[in-house]
Amino acid sequence: MRALGSLAVGLASAMWLAGCSPADVTWISLTHDGVLKVDNCGTFITRVEARDAATYRIVWAAHVRDDAVDEHGGDAPVQMGRVPGDHWVEDTPLVLDPRPAEWVLTIDTALGAHDTIRVADDDLAPGRAYRPGHGPETENHLVDHTCNAPYLGPQPYTLVLFGLACVAVGWWQGRRLLRRAAAREAGAAP
Repeated sequence: MRALGSLAVGLASAMWLAGCSPADVTWISLTHDGVLKVDNCGTFITRVEARDAATYRIVWAAHVRDDAVDEHGGDAPVQMGRVPGDHWVEDTPLVLDPRPAEWVLTIDTALGAHDTIRVADDDLAPGRAYRPGHGPETENHLVDHTCNAPYLGPQPYTLVLFGLACVAVGWWQGRRLLRRAAAREAGAAP
């Protein structure tokens, strides 16, 4: 019985510790200086390619050197036109003339995500975040409610299943204790 209790505590600990890693969530926004930036909950960005949606012209592209991915993993944020460090390579220098009316950004991360974000230049604003599959939101909201929230894994129902398992173990232990108490009372009766 103690083994089951230990197993339940071990599973709960493993789920909690897995939730301590930041989610691999990527978004784009503008800095307060008006520079387009790509950000991530962790430091996982390994490649950025920014294109003009109308012409598909590459406006800027850069990536982490292949020999540095294992050592560095990636960076965040990455500002367009500025490589984050000497472990990055600029593939295409920044050319903002003409500035795209609509952007298509392709972002790779060290954890294997390959995101594409499409947004109109007029919609971009400092503090407003755009990410795949979501409408615009403030960066503060995204960081507070996505990056800093406990990560429940790709299937949140695992937490529900764990809860049901704990209830089942508790019910089984309670039933076992009641049987023992009944057996003691039956043995003590005259």
